[in-house]
Amino acid sequence: MLTEDERELGVCVVDIGGGTMDIAVYTGGALRHTKVIPYAGNVVTSDIAYAFGTPPSDAEAIKVRHGCALGSIVGKDESVEVPSVGGRPPRSLQRQTLAEVIEPRYTSCSIWSTKKYCNYRNSFANKG
Repeated sequence: MLTEDERELGVCVVDIGGGTMDIAVYTGGALRHTKVIPYAGNVVTSDIAYAFGTPPSDAEAIKVRHGCALGSIVGKDESVEVPSVGGRPPRSLQRQTLAEVIEPRYTSCSIWSTKKYCNYRNSFANKG
């Protein structure tokens, strides 16, 4: 929930779901812009599957259970078991390595939405 002050001063709400990233921009107490972008958690799941050669369903479970979008807060000694395909045995990898796959995607989502928000904020400020 947004407060009245947040809506009045201006805020960009970004909801990163499984298949879409939903953006809502409020300024002057009103909803000024919405956008739905087909780029979200499913892309991160695909990155994990590709990077570690694991099935997408397992990649999703790994992301949900062990994923972190900020690698600097992951303990250096934490490990994750990653299932393989084709009957090969699972592998163990450092959780930090997993974060190195996840963090760039969510960083790009954040940068993109921040750039868009700043553009909208400036255009609304100019229109009064």
